[in-house]
Amino acid sequence: VLISLAAMYLFGPSGQGAATPETALARVLRTGTLRCAYTVAPSFIEKDANTGAFSGLGYDITEALASILGIKVAWGPEVGPHEVFEGFKNNAFDANCTGYWRTPERARGGDFTDTIFFTPAHLFVRKGETRFKKLSDFNSPDVTFVVMDGEATVTMVPRFFPKAKVYALPGMAPVSDRFLAVIGNKADVTITDLSMGMEFIDTNPGKLELFPSKPLETTSSVILLQHGQQELKNFLDAGIAALREKGILNQLIAKHSTYPNMFLPPASEVGRVE
Repeated sequence: VLISLAAMYLFGPSGQGAATPETALARVLRTGTLRCAYTVAPSFIEKDANTGAFSGLGYDITEALASILGIKVAWGPEVGPHEVFEGFKNNAFDANCTGYWRTPERARGGDFTDTIFFTPAHLFVRKGETRFKKLSDFNSPDVTFVVMDGEATVTMVPRFFPKAKVYALPGMAPVSDRFLAVIGNKADVTITDLSMGMEFIDTNPGKLELFPSKPLETTSSVILLQHGQQELKNFLDAGIAALREKGILNQLIAKHSTYPNMFLPPASEVGRVE
């Protein structure tokens, strides 16, 4: 009897001794802070090496989202594409706010907010390359694509060019390494967005060029979340909807689109262009 009474005192009638874990949204509302991991990528998230100041489309959208929701953002840690979901396992952060592409493969590791913008994917080759006249020319065992571990391009190559070879770089390798691999003949081509490719071309003239075709694919860029945190997703989606309806998303996308169709607003009609 004494044991039973003690159990009721300690655990209550339900017999549950452990407190209910705090949800991600409850933590965000309690602290007033969204903890955002990030990956440094040109035009998405950039960090000044001297001042530590952040910039980029992903940064500006996340800060605008936090402002409209009445919270703040704590940026960090920096993670590579191969480890974007690792911090969710020990609640090291609430979201990854870089603007990663939404893919079926990434759905295994986490959830996604609604689209914050769309990103067209293009092919970049060595300057003066003459072997490729059409997209089907890349689907050959004589062609090597350079990718980075953890990136969406890892699955795009076998999907679109199953006969081609793949040369993989570590997930934390600098973005420029993919282009240097093409220039240095370790690979023939890479898939990336206009912001990364054109920025490299501008700073390294005569080395690389955009393959003259329509985008290979246009993909949703999103904020990544931990599985099972539907309340936080709903909260952030409400803010994203407000940014879209007030025209703030379009303004920020226009601000950061230094090349035509570099980023597209969520209202755009997208999909693979044949």
